Amino acid sequence: NPVWSTENDSNYFEWKYYPNPTRDYVTVESSEGIDFIFLTDISGKVLQKVDLNNSHQATLYLGDYPVGIYLLRYPVGKQWVTGKVVLLR
Repeated sequence: NPVWSTENDSNYFEWKYYPNPTRDYVTVESSEGIDFIFLTDISGKVLQKVDLNNSHQATLYLGDYPVGIYLLRYPVGKQWVTGKVVLLR
């Protein structure tokens, strides 16, 4: 599973999400706390907002959505982190 890293106001952090592709659940882990995370369709339409209260891990259920590509998005500092998830059956 890939691990992404990015610069956030001169602070380095890592995050990952798995499994990808998925058939139902996807887990997000981050070295930075996550206040909330959005699940959107590929056009950016918000399908879920999950409040996480600065947690470092979240699990989202995608099983009720059609097969396709979805985006996980959450803010870290002044930027947004985005990852692409493929939902299969």
